[in-house]
Amino acid sequence: MCPTWNWQGKEPAAGSRRIGYPRISRRLQALLIDGLIVPISAIGALVLAPQLGLQGGYAAGTAALAVFMLEPFLISVTGGTLAHHLLGLRVVNRRSGGNITIFAAGVRFLAKTLLGLFSLASILLTKQHQAIHDVLVGSLVVLKHPEQLPAYEVLGERRVEQQEHGYLYPSRARRILMIIISNVLGLLAIALVSASLISERCSVSGRCSSAEDALNAVLSVLWIAGVVASIVLGWQGRLIGSRRRVNPEKAA
Repeated sequence: MCPTWNWQGKEPAAGSRRIGYPRISRRLQALLIDGLIVPISAIGALVLAPQLGLQGGYAAGTAALAVFMLEPFLISVTGGTLAHHLLGLRVVNRRSGGNITIFAAGVRFLAKTLLGLFSLASILLTKQHQAIHDVLVGSLVVLKHPEQLPAYEVLGERRVEQQEHGYLYPSRARRILMIIISNVLGLLAIALVSASLISERCSVSGRCSSAEDALNAVLSVLWIAGVVASIVLGWQGRLIGSRRRVNPEKAA
């Protein structure tokens, strides 16, 4: 059962407590811990499967089941992964405050897996400190017991940027879509440059010249910088296809 938080900014009832959001460092710790637990468990399942007489697709299914149980299942049933519970975090539905559905938890896990650490960038921009995988499914990560933590560990909601700056922003879905598209285009551009300037011996066999090693390093830095920039600019409504516009009421 969800604790009696003061949900969505409503006046707190007797015995309720306000929502507290974790610092990004705590979210990062949870991501890294789960990033160790989940693959180790999947590998363990693959190793044990033959001992149980499971081969091929059945062994792979056992590994997939282990991943499913440790991520989507635990989140939808208990409100968090092992790392979340260890660090005093809870994943909740943004609207109701209860656990998210198994489907939403699955989509959330896939998005988090694909985006990795980059998904956390939007925590620094969103009103309720949501990572991209939270925005996609309408989930929040909150502190279970904010009253037991020092004040610097408990974050509140940010001011709404539309009201603060007088802009109208595209929907979250549109901004996320344009962030994804820009990153796909960026990846294609990096791939084209790499294919044009780096030899097949280097890209296939790993036998690279000093110049090719340097170029690979530069392309990697550009890719990371581009991803971070696209997330920040996209969320601020500054990417082509999802630009913010001045609120006529504010302008008047």
